[in-house]
Amino acid sequence: MALRPRSLSLSSQRRCSRPRIIFVALCWTPTLFTWGGVAGVGVIWITDWKLVLQYVPYIGGKYKTED
Repeated sequence: MALRPRSLSLSSQRRCSRPRIIFVALCWTPTLFTWGGVAGVGVIWITDWKLVLQYVPYIGGKYKTED
């Protein structure tokens, strides 16, 4: 029993149709935003809170130093 290469049929071409891609993208959007937020908080945590928060209007006053 020899293995034959599969030919591209119309059904395999329809698997990547535009409505399906849009549907999958819409399903993954909340997950991508969540992981993006986690990554953003992680970058801020790794760098330095004072470095980032000095530009926030209300909180930035806490980190001003008088020379």
